[in-house]
Amino acid sequence: MPSSHVADTKKDLGDSVLALPNPYIHAKTFIIDDTFAYIGSNNFPSLSFNTERETTLFTYNPDVIITLNALFERDLSHATIP
Repeated sequence: MPSSHVADTKKDLGDSVLALPNPYIHAKTFIIDDTFAYIGSNNFPSLSFNTERETTLFTYNPDVIITLNALFERDLSHATIP
C-alpha cells in the first residue's frame, strides 16, 4: 500500500487501520453473511468501470468462501498498525 495513502487513511481513522506489509494486495474482497463473495481488482471511481480493464469474480461457492475467510484471518493475524 502506498505510504501516503496509509498516512492519509490513518489520519482519518486512527489506529483502526491495519496494513499487511507483505505481500502487497491490490484486490478487494467482500464476504457477505458467509454466503456470497466478491473478489476484484477494480477501484470504485468511474475510471475503473469506464476506461480501465479490471477483473471481478462473484461466487456463492461455500468452499471458496471458506478459503477466503481463512486467508483473511491469516492476513489479519499478520497485519500491523502502519
